[in-house]
Amino acid sequence: MNFHILGPLQVSDFGQTNCAPRAPKQRQLLSLFLAHADLVVTVDRCIDELWVDRPPASAQSTLHTYVMQIRRLLGHSDLAETPDGRVRLVTTERGYIFHTSEGELDLTSMRATAERATRAEDRGDLRSASRHAAAALAFWHGQTLADVRCGPELRAFLSGVEEEQVGLHELYFDASIAIGESRKVMSALRLATHQHPLNETFHLQLMTALRDQGRPVQALEAYSSLRRRLNSELGLDPTAKAQRLQRDILASSPPRTGARSVRTA
Repeated sequence: MNFHILGPLQVSDFGQTNCAPRAPKQRQLLSLFLAHADLVVTVDRCIDELWVDRPPASAQSTLHTYVMQIRRLLGHSDLAETPDGRVRLVTTERGYIFHTSEGELDLTSMRATAERATRAEDRGDLRSASRHAAAALAFWHGQTLADVRCGPELRAFLSGVEEEQVGLHELYFDASIAIGESRKVMSALRLATHQHPLNETFHLQLMTALRDQGRPVQALEAYSSLRRRLNSELGLDPTAKAQRLQRDILASSPPRTGARSVRTA
């Protein structure tokens, strides 16, 4: 894999040397191309990303210079063409297309793996769903584009990718709990509730995992923590689904291993 954005920006040549550009604007522009690989990124979107609402009079010519510098860097790294022989960075009438091939960009590989997880869940193969979701999550190595200055276009991209990551975690936790592997995901679940304190699904999954491990007191503590947070920050109570789960636990109902009750009930 030669291009990495699910973490710090990295462009690896075939010797696995990181040859990503150092100049901030070039890093930003290359990140924009990689975030929308194989799609046209218009000149207007590039200018909006790089200069927001204050582009200089020379914006288009400066943008062209940045593109030339990125092409030069790719050429020096033997990445000017894709493995199937296409020119990597192409100028079109409307903007630019950055071509990638299968297995070159971590973002597209992650999404393909996530799609396999979703299909497995849809057909009820929760063991495969858990495995594929874990594999998709493994493509992240820290915060997406952690070392890149981001303008409005990249910030919108980051928001969408974060939603994808959260959805993958929800699928992974749900499938793992359903196949009786709640203990395996406990540490990751606790981290998820800490990082996303208003995400009720993560709290419900934590409650379910604790209940299934015979730890009802801790499960009820997780509910109380969720309720306090929702009340103090949003002025809301937990949903009816969360309240039903709390009553379930209070009534000491037996664990329902195999029930896909957190995300889909």
